Amino acid sequence: MKKKGDIWVSAVLYIALGVIAITVILAAGLPLIQKMKDRNTVAQSKELMLVLDETIRRVASEGPGSQRQLSPFVVKVGQLYIDEKDAAGIGSNIVDWKSETSALVMEPEIDKKEGNLIVRLEETHVEEVYEVNLKLDYREFLDINLVSEFGNPFTGEFSLLIKNTGKFDDAGLPTIDVMVS
Repeated sequence: MKKKGDIWVSAVLYIALGVIAITVILAAGLPLIQKMKDRNTVAQSKELMLVLDETIRRVASEGPGSQRQLSPFVVKVGQLYIDEKDAAGIGSNIVDWKSETSALVMEPEIDKKEGNLIVRLEETHVEEVYEVNLKLDYREFLDINLVSEFGNPFTGEFSLLIKNTGKFDDAGLPTIDVMVS
């Protein structure tokens, strides 16, 4: 009789140890997986922003009437701001992608330039949560004009048409329309 009880006690102990082991592995592994996922998202967003920058600069250099379409343009995580207007309704001539991350992808509060892309990691009020900011600044180079029925910020999948209008702003910078649909 005693042997039957021993078998059940052993089975319960093995199952309990298995559940504990799986719980410990998941508790340690999930944060690491999330940080790897965040690093990958930042890398993909950098690539996307560099493609956008190359397209804008190519259209600007080719002259009036030049245009390129980026479709589909997918912002999986975070928010994309294109020529966000200030309180006076004046555009910033900046393309900016922002997202929260738990990955420490670089030293916080320092701007890092990667080609034309400015990368910045800012600390938030939550411990081990950061805001990553990828910025393309065209203030000295050209005038960006957002043409869209949708307002900032942009997320998800959409189409971008970059067009050189052949016009110039008050400072003599070429005007580039960015049409979002």
